[in-house]
Amino acid sequence: MLLQPEGYKFITTIQGIRLLMIRNHTFSLSSRSKTLYYCSKKVRKHCKCSVRLTEDGAVFVRGEHTHGPPLYRQLPGDVSDYKFIQTIHGKTLLMVNGYTYTENNRAKNTYYCSRKYKSCKSSIKFDDNGKITSVRLDHNHCPPIYKPTHNGLYFKCSTDQNPSMYTDIPVHSIFGRRETSGQPIHKRLS
Repeated sequence: MLLQPEGYKFITTIQGIRLLMIRNHTFSLSSRSKTLYYCSKKVRKHCKCSVRLTEDGAVFVRGEHTHGPPLYRQLPGDVSDYKFIQTIHGKTLLMVNGYTYTENNRAKNTYYCSRKYKSCKSSIKFDDNGKITSVRLDHNHCPPIYKPTHNGLYFKCSTDQNPSMYTDIPVHSIFGRRETSGQPIHKRLS
Protein backbone atom coordinates (compact mmCIF):
# COMPACT_ATOMS: atom_id res chain seq x y z
CA MET A 1 0.00 0.00 0.00
CA LEU A 2 1.33 3.46 -0.93
CA LEU A 3 0.71 6.34 1.51
CA GLN A 4 1.05 10.07 1.01
CA PRO A 5 3.66 11.90 3.13
CA GLU A 6 0.82 13.40 5.21
CA GLY A 7 -0.10 9.85 6.29
CA TYR A 8 2.80 9.45 8.70
CA LYS A 9 4.79 11.34 11.31
CA PHE A 10 7.81 10.85 13.51
CA ILE A 11 7.54 10.88 17.29
CA THR A 12 10.14 10.80 20.05
CA THR A 13 9.42 8.65 23.09
CA ILE A 14 10.20 9.68 26.62
CA GLN A 15 13.30 7.44 26.39
CA GLY A 16 14.50 9.51 23.41
CA ILE A 17 13.73 6.83 20.79
CA ARG A 18 12.57 8.16 17.42
CA LEU A 19 9.70 6.14 15.91
CA LEU A 20 7.73 6.36 12.69
CA MET A 21 3.96 6.48 13.36
CA ILE A 22 1.38 5.43 10.76
CA ARG A 23 -2.29 5.13 11.75
CA ASN A 24 -1.22 5.02 15.42
CA HIS A 25 1.08 2.03 14.83
CA THR A 26 4.78 2.63 15.48
CA PHE A 27 7.81 1.43 13.54
CA SER A 28 11.52 1.30 14.42
CA LEU A 29 14.29 1.95 11.91
CA SER A 30 16.09 -1.21 10.85
CA SER A 31 19.74 -1.33 11.92
CA ARG A 32 20.61 -2.60 8.42
CA SER A 33 18.87 0.07 6.34
CA LYS A 34 18.23 3.81 6.33
CA THR A 35 14.81 3.43 4.70
CA LEU A 36 13.31 0.24 6.18
CA TYR A 37 11.19 0.32 9.34
CA TYR A 38 9.81 -2.71 11.20
CA CYS A 39 6.76 -2.75 13.45
CA SER A 40 7.73 -1.90 17.02
CA LYS A 41 5.92 -5.10 18.09
CA LYS A 42 7.95 -7.30 15.71
CA VAL A 43 9.41 -9.43 18.48
CA ARG A 44 6.79 -9.22 21.23
CA LYS A 45 3.72 -9.79 19.00
CA HIS A 46 5.48 -11.53 16.08
CA CYS A 47 4.23 -8.78 13.75
CA LYS A 48 5.71 -8.84 10.24
CA CYS A 49 4.38 -5.46 9.08
CA SER A 50 7.10 -3.20 7.66
CA VAL A 51 7.44 0.17 5.97
CA ARG A 52 9.85 1.55 3.40
CA LEU A 53 10.33 5.30 3.00
CA THR A 54 11.73 6.56 -0.28
CA GLU A 55 13.88 9.65 -0.74
CA ASP A 56 10.98 11.48 -2.40
CA GLY A 57 8.74 10.91 0.65
CA ALA A 58 6.67 7.97 -0.62
CA VAL A 59 5.71 5.37 1.98
CA PHE A 60 5.23 1.69 1.13
CA VAL A 61 3.56 -0.48 3.78
CA ARG A 62 3.97 -4.26 3.55
CA GLY A 63 1.91 -6.75 5.55
CA GLU A 64 -0.82 -6.43 8.15
CA HIS A 65 -0.44 -5.91 11.88
CA THR A 66 -1.21 -8.86 14.17
CA HIS A 67 -2.25 -6.51 17.00
CA GLY A 68 -3.90 -3.19 17.76
CA PRO A 69 -1.91 0.04 17.86
CA PRO A 70 -0.08 0.96 21.07
CA LEU A 71 -1.44 3.96 22.96
CA TYR A 72 0.76 7.05 23.09
CA ARG A 73 -0.07 10.48 24.36
CA GLN A 74 1.90 13.63 23.88
CA LEU A 75 3.07 15.03 27.16
CA PRO A 76 1.50 18.35 28.09
CA GLY A 77 3.24 21.16 26.29
CA ASP A 78 6.15 20.90 23.93
CA VAL A 79 9.12 20.04 26.12
CA SER A 80 11.49 21.02 23.33
CA ASP A 81 10.34 24.58 24.06
CA TYR A 82 12.47 25.25 27.10
CA LYS A 83 14.97 27.87 28.11
CA PHE A 84 17.43 28.57 30.87
CA ILE A 85 17.12 31.80 32.81
CA GLN A 86 19.45 33.32 35.35
CA THR A 87 18.52 35.25 38.47
CA ILE A 88 20.31 38.45 39.38
CA HIS A 89 21.81 36.41 42.22
CA GLY A 90 23.56 34.16 39.66
CA LYS A 91 21.31 31.10 40.04
CA THR A 92 20.42 29.28 36.81
CA LEU A 93 16.86 27.96 36.41
CA LEU A 94 15.26 25.84 33.70
CA MET A 95 11.89 27.14 32.46
CA VAL A 96 9.41 24.77 30.76
CA ASN A 97 5.84 25.82 29.98
CA GLY A 98 6.10 28.63 32.53
CA TYR A 99 7.28 26.37 35.37
CA THR A 100 10.80 26.76 36.77
CA TYR A 101 13.23 24.01 37.74
CA THR A 102 16.46 23.98 39.73
CA GLU A 103 19.36 21.63 39.04
CA ASN A 104 19.88 18.83 41.55
CA ASN A 105 23.32 19.13 43.15
CA ARG A 106 23.63 15.34 43.52
CA ALA A 107 22.44 14.27 40.04
CA LYS A 108 24.10 15.96 37.06
CA ASN A 109 21.70 17.44 34.46
CA THR A 110 18.65 16.59 36.57
CA TYR A 111 16.23 19.42 37.28
CA TYR A 112 13.44 19.37 39.85
CA CYS A 113 10.51 21.76 40.02
CA SER A 114 11.39 24.85 42.02
CA ARG A 115 8.42 23.98 44.25
CA LYS A 116 9.87 20.57 45.19
CA TYR A 117 9.80 21.72 48.81
CA LYS A 118 6.00 21.95 48.39
CA SER A 119 5.95 18.23 47.38
CA CYS A 120 5.85 18.84 43.60
CA LYS A 121 7.30 15.77 41.87
CA SER A 122 7.91 17.27 38.42
CA SER A 123 11.43 16.69 37.04
CA ILE A 124 13.39 16.73 33.78
CA LYS A 125 16.66 14.92 32.98
CA PHE A 126 19.09 15.75 30.17
CA ASP A 127 22.10 13.92 28.79
CA ASP A 128 25.44 15.72 28.40
CA ASN A 129 24.41 16.95 24.92
CA GLY A 130 21.23 18.64 26.12
CA LYS A 131 18.85 15.92 24.89
CA ILE A 132 15.93 15.22 27.21
CA THR A 133 16.13 11.64 28.52
CA SER A 134 13.21 11.59 30.96
CA VAL A 135 10.33 13.88 31.84
CA ARG A 136 7.74 14.08 34.57
CA LEU A 137 5.48 17.11 34.12
CA ASP A 138 2.75 16.50 36.68
CA HIS A 139 2.76 19.62 38.87
CA ASN A 140 0.60 20.04 41.97
CA HIS A 141 0.47 23.85 41.63
CA CYS A 142 0.06 26.63 39.08
CA PRO A 143 3.12 28.04 37.30
CA PRO A 144 4.67 31.23 38.64
CA ILE A 145 3.84 34.40 36.73
CA TYR A 146 6.65 36.33 35.05
CA LYS A 147 6.44 39.80 33.51
CA PRO A 148 9.14 40.81 31.01
CA THR A 149 10.82 44.18 31.40
CA HIS A 150 12.12 46.46 28.65
CA ASN A 151 15.72 45.22 29.09
CA GLY A 152 14.98 41.49 28.58
CA LEU A 153 14.83 40.56 32.26
CA TYR A 154 11.86 38.78 33.80
CA PHE A 155 10.13 40.04 36.91
CA LYS A 156 8.61 37.25 39.01
CA CYS A 157 5.21 38.30 40.33
CA SER A 158 4.61 36.54 43.63
CA THR A 159 3.71 37.12 47.24
CA ASP A 160 7.39 36.84 48.18
CA GLN A 161 8.79 39.93 49.85
CA ASN A 162 11.85 39.92 47.56
CA PRO A 163 10.76 39.31 43.95
CA SER A 164 13.55 38.20 41.60
CA MET A 165 14.77 39.44 38.22
CA TYR A 166 15.57 36.92 35.45
CA THR A 167 17.29 36.97 32.06
CA ASP A 168 17.52 34.35 29.27
CA ILE A 169 20.59 32.12 28.95
CA PRO A 170 21.26 30.38 25.60
CA VAL A 171 20.78 26.60 25.83
CA HIS A 172 24.22 25.99 24.27
CA SER A 173 25.88 27.77 27.20
CA ILE A 174 24.50 25.06 29.49
CA PHE A 175 25.10 21.96 27.34
CA GLY A 176 27.63 23.22 24.77
CA ARG A 177 25.12 22.87 21.89
CA ARG A 178 23.12 25.44 19.96
CA GLU A 179 19.93 23.45 19.41
CA THR A 180 17.86 20.75 21.02
CA SER A 181 16.06 18.01 19.14
CA GLY A 182 12.98 20.17 18.63
CA GLN A 183 10.78 17.07 18.80
CA PRO A 184 7.77 16.83 21.10
CA ILE A 185 8.11 14.10 23.69
CA HIS A 186 5.58 11.26 23.74
CA LYS A 187 4.78 8.92 26.61
CA ARG A 188 3.64 5.36 25.98
CA LEU A 189 0.43 4.40 27.76
CA SER A 190 0.37 0.70 26.91
